[in-house]
Parts: sequence; C-alpha cells; structure tokens
Amino acid sequence: MKFAVIRQAVLALCLMASGAPVQAQPTHNIFFGFDMALAGIAIKWGCGGERAADLAVLKALMDAYPEQAEHAQLADNIEAMLKASERDTALAELTGIELTDAQKAKLCDAALPLELIADIPGNMAPDADSVARQHAAWTNFFRVAQSLE
Repeated sequence: MKFAVIRQAVLALCLMASGAPVQAQPTHNIFFGFDMALAGIAIKWGCGGERAADLAVLKALMDAYPEQAEHAQLADNIEAMLKASERDTALAELTGIELTDAQKAKLCDAALPLELIADIPGNMAPDADSVARQHAAWTNFFRVAQSLE
C-alpha cells in the first residue's frame, strides 16, 4: 500500500533527524524512498499547509547532499509534488482515492501538523521534543491515511 511505503520512508527521516550519522554511510543514498515521504508533506500542502519551512529543509538537504539529491531526482520530485498539491484534485491525486468531504477534513487535520525535520550538517540538530512531536504527528497521519483506504 502506498501509505505503508510512505510510513517506512518517514521512519527513515525520523531516524535521520534523531542524529543518526548519515554521512557515515556514503554508499547509501539518504534520499532512497524520500519521494514517498514527500507525499505526506504534499498532502499537507494540498490542505493549505505552510510550505516555506518544508521547502527550506528540503533545500538544505539538497545543498548538504547535492550528488545524492541529484541521483534521487529530488528536485524533480519536489516540483511534481508542489504542482500536484496546487490542483483542485490534489488530495485525490496524492492519495489515489476519491475522498468525501469528511475524509478530506480528517486527512487535513492529520496532515497540517506535519513538518520535515532533519539533522543537516552545519545546522543545529533538531531537539528531542521536536523529533518526538513529529514522530507522533506522522504516526497519527499514517493511522488516519490508512483508515481511509
């Protein structure tokens, strides 16, 4: 299922945010599966959520790992998600299912608190409270998303 894969990608992002030494494994592309993690953020954007902070984190990650970002075509994936989130059919497109108004409201309530946090070289590491808060937000988002399938 689409959301199960996204959950795994976000778990990897949370581990990265927890201070796991990403650079210690240069043969592994840190953006592997990251396009799936972008789906939750794109749903947030499709619900009218703030984009600037998410885009800043994404840019910082691409700047920190330019070769890996290029290899993963991260910029193209971000652009595609931005465009999809701006369409009137954003939520149906991003989830792959037609949603009722009540389902859209429930999904948006779960998506709006989502943030991208990461331990980016040269920046302060995210604090434990932020990581815990986002872990809870992503867990709730996936619970809600899976209930819609």
